[in-house]
Amino acid sequence: MKILESAANEDREGCVYWSEKIGYLTGFESDAMKQAHVDSIMTIGEPFRVKGPYSFAMQKVTKKVKSNIAVMLNERLTPPPNETYSLHRKLSGVFLLCSKLSANVECSKLYKKYLDNYDFSSL
Repeated sequence: MKILESAANEDREGCVYWSEKIGYLTGFESDAMKQAHVDSIMTIGEPFRVKGPYSFAMQKVTKKVKSNIAVMLNERLTPPPNETYSLHRKLSGVFLLCSKLSANVECSKLYKKYLDNYDFSSL
């Protein structure tokens, strides 16, 4: 949740910090790997930054993330944490579904509602 919060707030350093904390990054990655990783997170955070409805019909999230995949595959020092695999699949599926439906969703409003009630005490 903190990684998404960092992306929603356009906090690149926060994305790196929380990515290292939960095991996406080791802290020894190349600058290219860190940039690709953070760029992808920032792209995924895009719908949560938009005030008002986000047009999934017009989004380029998949294309932007795909542009970083080669770097992340070639330079990743550690696999993503196991518990995040299903989350990635679900998030990807939601983006795809919303895109196919040409949905306009107030993601920032929904996100804020859950963020305000999220228990960060275990972090």
